[in-house]
Amino acid sequence: MTPSTIPPEPKPNAWRIIAAAGLVELALLAGLGWWPGATFPWAGLLIFAAAFTAYAVAATQVLHTQRGHLYIWGVAILMRLVLLPLTPELSDDIYRYLWDGQVQLAGINPYRYAPAAAELAEVTTVYQGLINNPGVHTIYPPLAQLAFLAIALVGGAIFQAKLLWLGLDLGTAWLLGRVASITGRSRRLT
Repeated sequence: MTPSTIPPEPKPNAWRIIAAAGLVELALLAGLGWWPGATFPWAGLLIFAAAFTAYAVAATQVLHTQRGHLYIWGVAILMRLVLLPLTPELSDDIYRYLWDGQVQLAGINPYRYAPAAAELAEVTTVYQGLINNPGVHTIYPPLAQLAFLAIALVGGAIFQAKLLWLGLDLGTAWLLGRVASITGRSRRLT
């Protein structure tokens, strides 16, 4: 970067705004998962909207800072850690992932039978009744199936699945940042 393209350091208040907005967003998203009254559609959507507004306020400030990507990393990790122990609210696909892993662990090809098939009667899990579309064969590709098997091998619980996704998510972001740095591109959004 040439000196003219390096953004100026923000005024001291910018970091306060970023920190405050980040904490508000974190509190709202944590409340979404931890507060029983934060159900969908209305209460949950209002909390999401307020969290997104806090995010937008922080993002506009971060874009004008030289080391904003470090703040983004910190908040990204913190957000994921706060929500890690919670059950996913917006999708029930996780139960199919866990089921496919258990089927593979039993030595059965997950593409062969649907979860409701009589041939899988001996494969049982505590979340079996929560699988969506139990009469339909799995639709997930082979690489995803390997991830499901890995989850089953380490315990086959939602927490382990979320840990794997967390690692893959943050690993992908880190890799994109490295590629940007190596190729001479800015890691910034602007």
